[in-house]
Amino acid sequence: MASYEVDTKKTIALVMILVFFILLSFLFPKMLISVIFIAVAAASMIPLRYVNNPIGFELLLFSTVMVSSIYGIFFGLFVGNMGIVAGQILNGKLDPRTLGIMGAISAVAVITGLSAAANIVILGSLMTLLYNIVLFVYYVMLGSSAGRVLVFSATNIPINVFLFIVVAPLLKNLLI
Repeated sequence: MASYEVDTKKTIALVMILVFFILLSFLFPKMLISVIFIAVAAASMIPLRYVNNPIGFELLLFSTVMVSSIYGIFFGLFVGNMGIVAGQILNGKLDPRTLGIMGAISAVAVITGLSAAANIVILGSLMTLLYNIVLFVYYVMLGSSAGRVLVFSATNIPINVFLFIVVAPLLKNLLI
């Protein structure tokens, strides 16, 4: 198992940013919910630091779609982009490829925000497929193994679709 060093300065900066948004959330409740979704998305990426298998268990997509469908495009973009940056910092993989992921998650946030009236199960499932197709092409173009990316998608799609079928309708009703 590979050992990784934690960049203390980046970790402190990330904590300071999160504390700022938590304090700001007392003035704006939507911000508190957004910060919670960012934390969930980022925390779900921590195991990728320690596991060499490309398992697609991450909650970035779910968090982005939920927030964008409930609170709109701005909050969806905020959660998606802060979630990926925080997650990549925590798992030590913040690099130029992150920009492509940010582009894909931003597209998901915008499309979801524009389609917020749609059924969350259908919308979330479609966004899951779109996101995985875009990331597959992106990573293969950058030289990643197609098989490795397929393993990620083969696990990410069922996990997210399950969450959109079981959790999303309840959560959306709770947060509206």
